[in-house]
Amino acid sequence: MPEIPLTTAPLLSPNLTDLPQAEAALKIAWEELEKQIELTITQTTGFSSENARQLSNCFATTKHLCQELKTQMKQAISRLDFHADNSPMAVIEWDSRCRIIHWSPQAEKMFGWTNAEILGQDWHDLSIIDETECESVNLIANKLLAGSETRSVSCHRNYTKDGSIIHCEWYSSALKDAAGKVISVLSFAVDVSERHRTQEELRRRERDFSTIVENSTDVIARYDRELRHLYVNRAVETATGKSPAEFTGKTNQESEMPVHFCHLFDEYIVKVFRTGQQETVEFEFLTPQGRKHYHCRVIPEFAADNSVETVLTIARDITELKQVELQLRHSEAKFRSIVNSNLIG
Repeated sequence: MPEIPLTTAPLLSPNLTDLPQAEAALKIAWEELEKQIELTITQTTGFSSENARQLSNCFATTKHLCQELKTQMKQAISRLDFHADNSPMAVIEWDSRCRIIHWSPQAEKMFGWTNAEILGQDWHDLSIIDETECESVNLIANKLLAGSETRSVSCHRNYTKDGSIIHCEWYSSALKDAAGKVISVLSFAVDVSERHRTQEELRRRERDFSTIVENSTDVIARYDRELRHLYVNRAVETATGKSPAEFTGKTNQESEMPVHFCHLFDEYIVKVFRTGQQETVEFEFLTPQGRKHYHCRVIPEFAADNSVETVLTIARDITELKQVELQLRHSEAKFRSIVNSNLIG
């Protein structure tokens, strides 16, 4: 009767992502080993020295495989624990009864409660969720526990132990047994408070910008590198008789602006994209109210890599100023004419 080789069961893969496949392979190998042991016992009619030796080999192999499996499982768990504890994210696991069964060091640091304070606690009893978001959080948790969803991604306001509010992104996954029953839920939490503050500040600035430009009498427009309008304020309607919507996404030519205006404006915009330097230009434009004179600043707007991402134009109606200048020139000319006449006379 052949001996049962040690290689009957494959060893666990060192790659933790292959752990489920390795466990399945070990299960098959284990069942095969049990069959071989049963066959050995069945075929043994008497405990001869040869039979005893074969049985001894079977049990020795079984014992060795158990020890090897135990060692590798410990190593795998140790590696997983290390990565979980060393993760920049808070790693939290709670069972099917909502009791917290794992609370990583980063969770302690992020939320303030120690592992000893938190383990075994029902997360509903903790003041960790903002009251205004309890309903949505409970809905997500219930779906995970019911097994109707196996994963979720969400963002919530959370409280720390000292009562501070932080904004966290939560990545959760439900673990089920062979029967499909949820055993536990593993959650990874990332503190995104700084990003949230930055986004809020950007939104505030955008609101402020919108308030200013929408109420400005200057014609303000933003262009991309294809010379298309990304934005135009309401003042353009007074100057052209066209609504902002008639410009958005179009070039000046596509918006049917005068040819000479298109050539002049496009030339300056292209130059600013190329040089990254602000330019100024003055031009006349026929508006529904008559011919107007404008002074325009062409301003580069830079991306994070310091390249010119967009160009902003701010055109101000200086018609009255030009009229005053013209009147001054006329007055000066008249004054000189009078002075010269007196000198000659």
